[in-house]
Amino acid sequence: MRKTYRITCPRAIIESFKRVALDRHPRETYAVFFGRIDNHSAEIKDIWYPEDQWMFATASGVETVAGRPAWWQKAMDIAESEGLEMIGDIHSHPETDPARLEDPSPSYHDWQSYRGPRWIRAICVVCKRPRSVRYRVTFWPPLARTSVRYV
Repeated sequence: MRKTYRITCPRAIIESFKRVALDRHPRETYAVFFGRIDNHSAEIKDIWYPEDQWMFATASGVETVAGRPAWWQKAMDIAESEGLEMIGDIHSHPETDPARLEDPSPSYHDWQSYRGPRWIRAICVVCKRPRSVRYRVTFWPPLARTSVRYV
């Protein structure tokens, strides 16, 4: 039987991300998680927002460390200086339709930028309406290595 993967994240980090994502709505927002990770759990300790991400964000996509070598290097430098690891990322899905809160799953593009078996991912759906704002944050644990054999 497989043990449940445990992700621990300070509520303040997520609340901070929600505020930034709402401020940047209707463009997507992106940030990197720092902490500790192993085969059974991840503990998020800090978050970093690339300063120039607004140049690479639209309503339907945002660049990640996978596609921006300068961001990758900066994130690695931050992790090293704090004695932590770069363990995952979070990005927003800006919406205006409340029905989209029901499906916070990663898009095809999200999976294309997934960093592999030691990487957690989170998506924050931000549904902004004229008189209200609602959020839904969902985390995905690292993907197990998979081997496919067609017979």
